[in-house]
Amino acid sequence: MGKFAITGFYSHLFRDANIVQDNANNWVFASSLQTSGLHRTPSEIADKGSLLEKNIGADLTFKNKGNTLQIGFTVLKTTFDKPIQKAEKEYNLYEFSGTDNLLTGLHYNYNHQNINFFGEIARSSSGGFGVVTGAMASLGKRTDFSILFRKYDRDFHSFYANGFSENSRNINETGLYAGVKHAFNKQWSVAAYVDYFQFPWYRYLVDKLPTKGFDYLGRLTYQPQKHWQVFFQFRQENKEDNTKITEIYFDKGKEKTREITVVRDRTRRVLIANLDYKFSKVWNIQTRISYSTFQFDGQALTQGFAVAQDVNADFGKLSFSGRLAFFKTDDYDNRQYFYEQDVLYAFAFPAYYQHGIRHYLMAQYKISRNVDVWLRWARTDLFDGGIFSSGLEEIPLSHRSEGKVQIRLHF
Repeated sequence: MGKFAITGFYSHLFRDANIVQDNANNWVFASSLQTSGLHRTPSEIADKGSLLEKNIGADLTFKNKGNTLQIGFTVLKTTFDKPIQKAEKEYNLYEFSGTDNLLTGLHYNYNHQNINFFGEIARSSSGGFGVVTGAMASLGKRTDFSILFRKYDRDFHSFYANGFSENSRNINETGLYAGVKHAFNKQWSVAAYVDYFQFPWYRYLVDKLPTKGFDYLGRLTYQPQKHWQVFFQFRQENKEDNTKITEIYFDKGKEKTREITVVRDRTRRVLIANLDYKFSKVWNIQTRISYSTFQFDGQALTQGFAVAQDVNADFGKLSFSGRLAFFKTDDYDNRQYFYEQDVLYAFAFPAYYQHGIRHYLMAQYKISRNVDVWLRWARTDLFDGGIFSSGLEEIPLSHRSEGKVQIRLHF
């Protein structure tokens, strides 16, 4: 007949948050949650552990005897010891406010022959819904296809949702994605997708509603042997965003200019060439070249470029990863994203922009059966007198170094 599985969970933690004291109304609230994990300045230190968050929930899932059907119900309640109230901006009108949020949801997964159907629908205390549903299918021995629809209401609130989306959070978005992969033979294959999305409500730094866009990608892969592979990839993203233009106007008969903000379509294109080659069981290299262009309608085109050479070695107990990269971009809009190896449970995906070089070296050593250690060093050097970041995070130098040491004890 099948079986049921139930899982319960509870968490109690102090979050970093910006706490505001409203003396006029005798009210204390959190205006935002801080997620950087850094405590370098007086304000960041004041934010440390200032908001208590409690989460309690459960999931009940049923699986049939043949394991072809899975359906479940999930509930999660999040409680804060101080209310959250974001700044009074139009794009924040439907954001979460208060101390409690209750999420209830249904999820399913069903396999029928060569098709897998999946989906989830959830509702938050505000009444907003989040929906994800789709299917993956094998159309033949060499062709796979997938399609996915998502809809996150502008008042759907979930602090830990990680569903498919164009936005960084699952809110204020409707979209449809379709992807395909086809192998011509054992050596050549092609993959592509197209994604259309719309944002019903205002977004941060976008003064128009609704806004929309699309994104498509194509990749051609050639792998003549198991130990080496090369691929070429092209991606284009079109979206509506704010930009500044110079406007001519007349004041008392005199021609003047001023800078105004308008919403225009912008296009970003990225072309990547990548080579992976494994010399032996110990050594392998990866070479990646990335080139991009960025342009708002009616404005000048800008571009960026980066090339990175990786070398990896695995000697069993001891392993190394290293990179040397060169980059040059006209602006931040043409930043190049390259994944980097990092210590255990850390994620490194920095943006390479301006003009300079970056290198890093990481070593992992298994001291004993129960002890592992990681060492990582990275440095970025900017040419042309560039500096890093701004404000309190600004480094008035043309280089920045990072070091990490991690030790794991396991029993």
